[in-house]
Amino acid sequence: MTRRQFRSKLRELMKENNKAIAEKMEKAIKEGGLCLSGAENNFVLPKMFMTVVCKYTSDQWCPLYIDKRIASEMNNIKHTI
Repeated sequence: MTRRQFRSKLRELMKENNKAIAEKMEKAIKEGGLCLSGAENNFVLPKMFMTVVCKYTSDQWCPLYIDKRIASEMNNIKHTI
């Protein structure tokens, strides 16, 4: 894969992810998962929400089978970001 191809694919995933985050935010507000009225006007609640969404997304996107090669590549990425 070229750098250009990687960037293109990553931008596509980011666009999809932004849409999914917005949908999950609306769902959490509608179903009472986010208590906006009791939250202070700072970044604590948005950061908590993003932490949960990122963990959920990680579980959804993780390869079904992680062999040693995939685990090694994921570990390398983890240590370089």
